[in-house]
Amino acid sequence: MKKILTIGATVMIIAALAIGSTLAFLTGKTDALENKFLFDGITLELNEYKDTGHQEAYPTEAQVVYPGAVVDKVPVITVDKGSLDCYVYVQIENGLNTAVDGATTLDISKDWTPIKKGYDIYRYKEVVQKADTAQKLTDIFTKVTVNGEKVTMENIAKLQDSQITIQGFAHQANGTGETEAERQAFADQAALTYFATPVNP
Repeated sequence: MKKILTIGATVMIIAALAIGSTLAFLTGKTDALENKFLFDGITLELNEYKDTGHQEAYPTEAQVVYPGAVVDKVPVITVDKGSLDCYVYVQIENGLNTAVDGATTLDISKDWTPIKKGYDIYRYKEVVQKADTAQKLTDIFTKVTVNGEKVTMENIAKLQDSQITIQGFAHQANGTGETEAERQAFADQAALTYFATPVNP
């Protein structure tokens, strides 16, 4: 399954600059000067695979799991070609751990750094530079392990219909900084919601 999100923050910034500019013509004899602006943006894709080689798509239907199970699951974000320099974030909402504390663990890559404890929002290791080709970022994680000590016959029913939700967000890097980008990653929940991808265990 693939979800695509186009971020329009850059368009809004450029438009604001254009509105605030005034052109003064010397006389009525000259031709009007037309100012043309190129409105770029940022486009992301979020895909899931069953393997780190990204050859087999992860099934869309819910998977049967059990205490001690290790599920191969590889979500990866791709920044599309031509996208502006950007900071990239993911938010991981683990509904399984909400239902049963410590029910699962994710082997989240070291290339994704948690930015605030308790929010499960992670920032990619570096600014993703504009490129002529699409750029696949490091796998967010590769496995979901069901804790056989935490998940028991007594509480396993609580996990029924629970899911892990991954949301991606990008913020332009030009003209801003990491602090502002992180503020947006927390505040702009509408953008995150548009990019939400439920992930069944």
